[in-house]
Amino acid sequence: MADGAWFVGQGGQQRGPLTEEDLKGMVARGEVARTDVAWKEGMAEWKPVSELPEFADALQNVPPTLPPSVAPIAPSGPNPFGLMMKDIGGIFKDPEAGIAAATDRKPPILAIILIGVHCLLAGLLAIQSASAFAPRGMGGGDIGEALGRAFRGLVGPSYAEVFFKTFLMAAVYFGIAFGALMIVLAAILQRPDHWAKALSILGLSCLPLVGCGVVAFIFGWLHPWFLTLLAAAEPASVIIFYFAFVHASQAGHRYALYAVPIIYFGLMLVNSGLMRMF
Repeated sequence: MADGAWFVGQGGQQRGPLTEEDLKGMVARGEVARTDVAWKEGMAEWKPVSELPEFADALQNVPPTLPPSVAPIAPSGPNPFGLMMKDIGGIFKDPEAGIAAATDRKPPILAIILIGVHCLLAGLLAIQSASAFAPRGMGGGDIGEALGRAFRGLVGPSYAEVFFKTFLMAAVYFGIAFGALMIVLAAILQRPDHWAKALSILGLSCLPLVGCGVVAFIFGWLHPWFLTLLAAAEPASVIIFYFAFVHASQAGHRYALYAVPIIYFGLMLVNSGLMRMF
């Protein structure tokens, strides 16, 4: 072995023997990193190049070694409640712009949750209505009593049937509405994300229905006329549906003025048929 020959360890591989001048040149060119180890005869152990005084001058113009990369922490999924509050605030501040922004960021899972909650509320409110307006001798009373009787079977299956039939009717209604919207948006957009746009429109249109439905359900036991809040929610739902459709379809108001009434008219016919069926 040549006198004073150097050996370099890189990634588990050994290189050498090398002259000191050759190794200095490799260090200056970046072929040997600061963290690579080197050894020559007379040294007790391998040492990083950065700790060897022989190569201090060669390392002066070499940038420091980059720190180990840290995998970025994956952001947590969107908070459904936070997104919904953001949507509601944006819609109140600027209805058209707020609805457009909410349509773009509405995740499909949140739209599905809103639709499911609305169907559940529809069934519960149907029990409440049946209980509130039924004659006292026919099982009338407040919502707590009605729910208890329905699911304990104390007055037969009538209230339970009201709940499940109304829930099922609402679910079928939204399923048909989703299919109709998918067909219309697929024809207009000709993009594979038309199903997500359809879910966003339906989910957003459920916002006022869910909000008013919760209030009506909570306070309906005080007085049945709280159920009339649902009538106030319907126009708001139609308006949100209209503006969400305009933004999602990118077809403009002129097209939406024809398409949305036709869609709603068809859905009303479907709803009428479902009511006769159930």
